[in-house]
Amino acid sequence: LDIKEGKAEFTLSLDRLEVEALAYSFTSGMLLGLPVSGNGKFNMTMVGITVNYSSDSKIYDKGDDTYLSLANGRTSTDMERGYYYFENLQSPKEGDINKYIDDHWEEFRIQMKPTIEFYLTKYIHTPVAKIFSEVPMDKIFLP
Repeated sequence: LDIKEGKAEFTLSLDRLEVEALAYSFTSGMLLGLPVSGNGKFNMTMVGITVNYSSDSKIYDKGDDTYLSLANGRTSTDMERGYYYFENLQSPKEGDINKYIDDHWEEFRIQMKPTIEFYLTKYIHTPVAKIFSEVPMDKIFLP
């Protein structure tokens, strides 16, 4: 974790990150320019993923302890390869939509990137900010 001039940053490099949703629903959506509909489970496996996290930070004293406040968390990502699977997803223009997505995974990743980064920010920032707001810095950053 790098803290300087009101900013906190760190990078996660993972061989693999798998996300599974028990339920998705497209009543009438578009993926890669194709009309799609369906609902069911969703799996996304990201291989060789790098997640860069940053947030605004402020060091403050509370009693005898010093804490770090984090706000406005954000992430950016890059990955070597993405694999996606939608249970029961159908498109009237494309037979096997999962194969189509796999054949065009890079385009799909670009289309999904804002959503992926939104949720990664949410699931990283919330617990990290909570830890820093409740645990003094000298207990986190040991000498």
